[in-house]
Amino acid sequence: MNDKEYMVERVDDQINWLEGKAASFKRKFMRIRTLELVCSALIPFLVAMIPGAEGGKGWFFVFKWVTGGLGVVITILAGIQTLNKYQELWSQYRAVAESLKSEKLMYLTQAGQYSNAPDAFQLFVINVESILARESEKWQRHIEKIAPVAKSGTV
Repeated sequence: MNDKEYMVERVDDQINWLEGKAASFKRKFMRIRTLELVCSALIPFLVAMIPGAEGGKGWFFVFKWVTGGLGVVITILAGIQTLNKYQELWSQYRAVAESLKSEKLMYLTQAGQYSNAPDAFQLFVINVESILARESEKWQRHIEKIAPVAKSGTV
């Protein structure tokens, strides 16, 4: 594989994938966080709107259940965010994409460690694969946290 093929098939492909995932996770995080904030803001408003206790009938009943339901929604959204770590992964993917872009720019301009390297392409591949291997290790640790493998050996 020559440097142009590697650049397109490996580096650009990974940059595009990472940027796409980062953007997707950012959108998911922002949606979940916005919904959490709206629900949180509605609870005190609805509590203030609850008329005097009417024996569990009418508006009191409706506001009581809506307010409680919003609390449940907030808890579920916070759990989803904690489990999926959208904000953490969004920033992590963005950082890796930027590292790859920087490495690509250094190689293309033959700057830094590439300026006098006897085999700049080989050094570039080693550096890119090192960046991707570190990312892969982080991803593996993330997966192990959210989906522990059964220790019993059964599938």
